[in-house]
Amino acid sequence: MISARLYSAILINACRGGWRYPLSRVKRGFKRHFDEFKLQLASSGYTIVPGRASTGARKQQRASAAIRNDRVARRFGCSRKYWLDE
Repeated sequence: MISARLYSAILINACRGGWRYPLSRVKRGFKRHFDEFKLQLASSGYTIVPGRASTGARKQQRASAAIRNDRVARRFGCSRKYWLDE
């Protein structure tokens, strides 16, 4: 999911700069980023068609998996998870 990768890159850069956020804020930010990304695609003339992977619990599972993936953080120099424990 492109939106998840973009948002993850934003969080990794923030982490590298010393900024870390509670997981609840990361999840809200992910949803907001995803919604804005869909609006940008729609305004560029793309049609958003809901599919199997983008509905219900499966969408939430994919979003959570993207947020939890700390291997990407290590690769970009942020050696820990880029969110705070609550």
